[in-house]
Amino acid sequence: MSDSLTICMNTTGKAPSQYINVPFASVATFDGDLLYFGPTGIFVEGGATDAGTAISAWVDLPLHDFGKRSQKSIEAFDIGYEASGTLSLTLTGDEVAASARTFPLAPVKTGQVQQDHIQTLKKHLYGKARYWGVRVANTAGCDFSLDYLALAPVFYERKPRG
Repeated sequence: MSDSLTICMNTTGKAPSQYINVPFASVATFDGDLLYFGPTGIFVEGGATDAGTAISAWVDLPLHDFGKRSQKSIEAFDIGYEASGTLSLTLTGDEVAASARTFPLAPVKTGQVQQDHIQTLKKHLYGKARYWGVRVANTAGCDFSLDYLALAPVFYERKPRG
């Protein structure tokens, strides 16, 4: 299957969703089920897998400079979420893949909803960057939703050497 990108807009909540390699031409709701129509057939949305493969899902938040042009590092983050499994959080400085650091988030206890997970990072763990990007992703196809995310930047007023 060729790489394709489809973006759908939920008109009720005004929230976009992104689908990669989902070749459908139209969408309809019938008897409470969301149906996708494409050249290979009709698909029903739902379930934990896509033909036996775990469904990858992630949220990429926009790059942020925290209102200052100066270099900064991320000292800590605080995240609240609900999930049916384990998640990961990736911080990337200045859109440079080599600067990306990924942290596993504590797994959710069976039968409970994880709501206030707090993880503190070591100070200046990443080096410095002007812009920081955040990705929260599922592991092994688990369902998740984010309640909040807060980053604690450390600002540097001088330009770095080099």
